Amino acid sequence: MEPQEIQLSANVELICPYCGIDADICKASVSSMRLGPKTKILYCSSRVYDNCPIFLAKLLRRR
Repeated sequence: MEPQEIQLSANVELICPYCGIDADICKASVSSMRLGPKTKILYCSSRVYDNCPIFLAKLLRRR
């Protein structure tokens, strides 16, 4: 790997900053929604958390 690639990959978060693997409650949710195991596996504990509808709603509320 080139040094630039290593730096870029270090900046990518591997899990959702609002949930994480061990959390049962989504902090991105207005109502502190409890997460099911399927949702946690699909969105929270992978790099595709930015496709999560709750995460996207959180980003839209900030604007």
